[in-house]
Formats: sequence, structure tokens, C-alpha cells
Amino acid sequence: SAAPWDISEFGETRESALEADIIQGRQFYPMVAESTPEIHVIINALRDDGIRETVMWRSRDGGDTFPEYTRLWSLAEDLAGNRSYTRAYIHGDVIHMVIVRVGWNETVGEHAIGRVEGVYYIKYDINEEAFLRANGERAFTLDDAPVYDPERFDRIWCWQEDGGGEQRAVWSDIVTNSDGHPYVAFAVQDAVPQGESKTHDGYWATPDDGGAWRHHRVTELARGWDNTPERKNYAIAIDPDDPHTVFVAKSTDAEADLSQVHRMVSEDEGETWRSVETLSEEGRITTVVVPRRTDDTPRPVDVLWLEGHMEGWSDYATRILTHEPRTD
Repeated sequence: SAAPWDISEFGETRESALEADIIQGRQFYPMVAESTPEIHVIINALRDDGIRETVMWRSRDGGDTFPEYTRLWSLAEDLAGNRSYTRAYIHGDVIHMVIVRVGWNETVGEHAIGRVEGVYYIKYDINEEAFLRANGERAFTLDDAPVYDPERFDRIWCWQEDGGGEQRAVWSDIVTNSDGHPYVAFAVQDAVPQGESKTHDGYWATPDDGGAWRHHRVTELARGWDNTPERKNYAIAIDPDDPHTVFVAKSTDAEADLSQVHRMVSEDEGETWRSVETLSEEGRITTVVVPRRTDDTPRPVDVLWLEGHMEGWSDYATRILTHEPRTD
């Protein structure tokens, strides 16, 4: 809607059926190619055999039909309860993806149940029908999917090497600049027993010219939802208009689970971050989302966030908010 405070009506809706052996989908990413009529839909899916994986549909006729379906990956096939959460962002004819790998068969200290996770990157060239690393090196093709080996991807963060075996990653965000260079944000927290939680640390990452990824801490983030590991929030999001700007649900009182939405910027490639604007009152703030523009019109709303709490999967008290529009 061009009027963010008053959505009066939407245009006519077209529908296309997507059919596959999945019984649940989380995080749907429909993406339109720039120079072809192709439309891709990427979904984090639960198949009817209990496997959780990322899948992709492709339409070559502008979305009228979606006959092509590919199982992409479910990282770490040997992990109990394994799954992967992929976020996708298209630039031109290239789909950029960040993946969080999850498994449940590790122990951390005296904890009977722990999680192992890493953050990975890959991009898909629609014209070449190939998956590439950040440096342009070909990693695999659609014919090689589904992929289970995390070594086939760029590794951004690993729970052993980067987290000392005592931290885990949760959720992520990805955008590119006007040149197609990728930027990733993700959250990391200390590993605790299943059913418990702590605040997160927000991280920002980007590859150098050779494709080697560097990550930097941004700030302490809110816990969100009901504070258990199964219901995590997107508490950090990158501004697609300026990848050196992030919006965060910044923790203000960890014990009371209070936070505020801040706009933060870095002027030294992520080494340091400073808050330049506070956008919300103090409250229970969880998911943060930055609207993406599809044309050249100004973006009247900088960021949206979900405020409130969740007692269970069908028992919650939340609302979607944004700040008042700027007058300068």
C-alpha cells in the first residue's frame, strides 16, 4: 500500500497451486527474476515423512503454473531432529540465501539436550541453474540436490569454532547492495537446556572480495515470544536500502524481558555500531521487519515490529506496530 496508515483496498488476486509432499511450510519467499518471466518460491517445509528441509518451486510462465519442484537441502542428515531455516533475497537474477543449521543430538556441559548450529550462505544463479559461493565459485547444481553436507556452503559462523561449543545461532536476515554484494545478520545465544533461554547477541556479516566471511557483534537483543528456544524472534534486520544500517529489538531489561527498537549504523564495515534513533517505547518487542521497496517510491515506514507475548501456539497477545512518519 502507498498509504501505510490506511490500506483501503487491494487489487485482484491471482492464485496458483503449489503441490508437493509437505504438510507444513514456514517462511515463504516468492521471488521474481529481473530479466526472465521466472518466479521462484522457496519454503522451509516439513515433509510428510517427518523430514524438515528447504524446498523450491519454479514457474516459467509468470506464475500461472508451478510445475517444477526441487528439494534443496536439510543440513546435517545424521543429526536427530535436524532441520534448516533458510531466508532468501533476490537481486536481479540471483537468489541469495542464508541458512541456519539445527540439530538436537549434542550435549553442552551437563545439559542432557543441546543444539548444534551454524550459519551458512549460498546463492542461486537462475540463468546458470547453479548454486555459487560468495566468490562466484560453483558449489553444486539442482541435479545435485538435496544437499546434506554443510561443506558445500560458505560458512559464516560455526558453533564450535566461533561459539566455543557453548553458543548457538538462531534465525537470520539477508539483503544485498545495488551491486549484488550480500550482507547477513543473525543472532547468537549461550546454549542452555531445552525449554530455557537467554538474551541474544546480534551479529552482522559480509564477505570480502575473496569471498571470506567476517562477522561482528552489533548489540544485545531481546529474547522474544515466551523465551523458549522453540519460539525465537527475528530481533535484528538489515535495511535493504543501506546494508550498513540495522534495526534491532535492543534489550533494555533482560530480567523483565523489555526492549526497544533502535536504528543502528556502522561506519567502519561492521567493526562498531552506534544507535542513531530510538523508534519505540520500552516493551515486550520481538520480531523486527524492514519493508522492502519494489519501485523507486520513498519508503514511508522504516520498520515494523511485533510487540506483546505468546503463551502458547494459539494463545498470544501481540500487535504489529511502527513509529510515526518523519516530518523532516
